[in-house]
Amino acid sequence: MVLAALAIPVFILDWVMLGPRGGGFISLDFRGFFILPYILFLILHAGISTAGIFYCRRLSIPVIHFCSAFLTILILIFGFLAIQKADRNATAKNYELHIKNANSWQTILN
Repeated sequence: MVLAALAIPVFILDWVMLGPRGGGFISLDFRGFFILPYILFLILHAGISTAGIFYCRRLSIPVIHFCSAFLTILILIFGFLAIQKADRNATAKNYELHIKNANSWQTILN
């Protein structure tokens, strides 16, 4: 419950501190940089700790809580790394396709 109550200040911090700023010809907007991973953490942590309580009845609640928090952080880190790698692979594939199409047009025009 405390983690859910902390979502409001995290949202306000995220909205105020990371709003769009003037940056010359490009304006960057990082809103959502703090709150989205925090919400994902809450959702994963609730599910993992509930499963931990259900399956590990012999352990105490604080042990289950800290173990599930650690496991949740690991899942988030590896999930973000997997998404980054998949995005990098998709970008490389699109670039190769673009170069292949550009070369085919070049041979047609020459």
